[in-house]
Amino acid sequence: MSKMKTIALACVFACGIVSTSVSVRGVDRIVTASHDGTAKLWDLSGRCLVTFQGHTNTVYSAAFNPTGDQILTASWDGTAKLWDLEGRCLVTFKGHTYTVLSAAFNPTGDQILTASDDKTAKLWDLEGRCLVTFQGHSSEVNFASFNPTGDQILTASRDNTAKLWDLSGRCLVTFQGHSSYVRSVAFNPTGDQILTASADGTVKLWDLSGRCLVTFQGHSAYVWSAAFNPTGDRIITASWDKTAKVWDLSGRCLVTFEGHSSHVITAAFSPPQQSLQAQQADDSQLTQERPLLVDVQSSCVPSPSAPRMLQDVSLVVPSVL
Repeated sequence: MSKMKTIALACVFACGIVSTSVSVRGVDRIVTASHDGTAKLWDLSGRCLVTFQGHTNTVYSAAFNPTGDQILTASWDGTAKLWDLEGRCLVTFKGHTYTVLSAAFNPTGDQILTASDDKTAKLWDLEGRCLVTFQGHSSEVNFASFNPTGDQILTASRDNTAKLWDLSGRCLVTFQGHSSYVRSVAFNPTGDQILTASADGTVKLWDLSGRCLVTFQGHSAYVWSAAFNPTGDRIITASWDKTAKVWDLSGRCLVTFEGHSSHVITAAFSPPQQSLQAQQADDSQLTQERPLLVDVQSSCVPSPSAPRMLQDVSLVVPSVL
């Protein structure tokens, strides 16, 4: 079997960091989202460049737009915000009646998608105008994502389902089969298959008709996220059992990454010729043996050196099956 080289960007953060994103412009900037109600922009030396202040509660996610010159944040305060890289809030997206759990740009960067505890997802233009509300889930919407062409969206819900929608708000397919809530969803690179990660401890691969193709079993606790590699023939999963796993599409586990001391929240493959981001909230240093993981503790206990925002950044090049 051939080996693929993957560049990993490993970042060790103090507890409270809940999300990170890497800029596409040279992979020279990192944005973090925190329970302290802020997002921060960093360079790779660990120097904080900008603090984005304006949310009144936990910031759950932060992401760069496709060109890397704007940042989108989602917050417990029920809003999402669009920022420039100087820390100026350009737009506040108001309309959800409860926590906004995720926010994402479409592939062209001219629309955004939010998911909320109010059981809906919403599509917005960059002026803050709500274009579509996606209604149909019977419980909180944990996550929402665009397909690669930006003309369909996928939502994950605590009602144990995922749903595929067109941009008019029409539900095209409901993916049913998990026995507990669906935490996250992902399209493959061509947009014709999806992954669902669930609190039932499994990940499922589906076609767009709603047919389950493969169930990935092997984690001993619920799976927080799952993602495809850039070619769509491998997936990586992150679990509260403190591990991440790489699988082929037949459901065979190829690699288990062990060594974290708490829940693994997110794991990802690097884009071609770029770096994969990773974060961890325990006090251990990342090494080349476990470079692919994003790890956030479920209950934060300040370290003796707190407040410590960014402890270590390193580049490593492992080999992955």
